[in-house]
Amino acid sequence: MEEEFDLSKWVFHEGKYEGKNILEVSKIDPQYLDWILKSTDYFSPVLNRPFPFEIIAKFGYIPSPQVKEAYDKRAQDFDINQLVLNFGKYKGMNILQVFRKDHRYLDWVLKNTELFNSRYFVFFPFEAMAKYGYIPSTDAKEAYDRREEEFEAELKDEERERIEAYWDDLIEDAWEDEMGEVGEWNID
Repeated sequence: MEEEFDLSKWVFHEGKYEGKNILEVSKIDPQYLDWILKSTDYFSPVLNRPFPFEIIAKFGYIPSPQVKEAYDKRAQDFDINQLVLNFGKYKGMNILQVFRKDHRYLDWVLKNTELFNSRYFVFFPFEAMAKYGYIPSTDAKEAYDRREEEFEAELKDEERERIEAYWDDLIEDAWEDEMGEVGEWNID
């Protein structure tokens, strides 16, 4: 359960802070997080990824009461009809309409596409859809979960590469400071 709240894994995959996690962003630009919470559904309890207010507060980010209020209102006002397919034979229809017309197609979407995934902060609203009677097939849910696990592994690889690049740059800068131009001793 604790791994679920590892803030380093909550990485923006688009926008101004692509590649940065929410903890980094909270330190360099807390107003950006305020905007995200007030204006978008990136962190939506309905989409199975509520914003971790209590956890991130330990690191110094506490949104104003107005931001929290706006976030809570957006969560309350969230309409599952906003989740519209942007491809395929049901393009333009929301997932509730698709479910009512062809519930097997939602299984197909979960198994074969990345429309709903944490890479883009668009999670499939399993709980909300269960209220309407949609329970994905075991195959569809397993495929969805497997993609999420693969994405988590990619994040770990990207983080490792970022750390290695940081150290390579640091060592190269230190070497250049000591040596001057490549191959020349800097003797003062």
